Amino acid sequence: MIKILCADSNQTVLELQVERLDGADLSGRSLHRALLENQNLQRTNFKGADLRGSFLSGSNLSDCDLEAASLITAFLDKADLSNSNMRNCRLCYASLINTRLRNADLFGADVGGANFTNSDISGADFQCDRIESAIFDGAQFNDNTKWPTGFDPIAAGAQREPG
Repeated sequence: MIKILCADSNQTVLELQVERLDGADLSGRSLHRALLENQNLQRTNFKGADLRGSFLSGSNLSDCDLEAASLITAFLDKADLSNSNMRNCRLCYASLINTRLRNADLFGADVGGANFTNSDISGADFQCDRIESAIFDGAQFNDNTKWPTGFDPIAAGAQREPG
């Protein structure tokens, strides 16, 4: 059994009947303000989960299903979200500084106020809602990165990947 401490006002402890978190099915779970920093969460199913304000910095979230998950104000600095399905998730005001989002699918995600400073967003699908208020200072993209029609990533502070 694994216990996850949530830093909410009740100091909730979520007990999961799993041996490991990587590859676990946490879809639809309430993980509000969960303390999951520096964890291996690769291939975990977080579809529709409530991860508002969660602490996920430094965690491996590659190949995860985060479709329609709520990541509002979550801390994802230095996390690896490569190849993750983040379609229609809510990343409003989330911190994704120095985060790896290579080939992540954020189609339809709400990224209003999210901070992608110095992140690797090469090959990611950033056809997102409220992208004009997201922060992309120093974020690295390539020709495979998809943007909404009319959005200028260079004007938003992103940089084309060298090479």
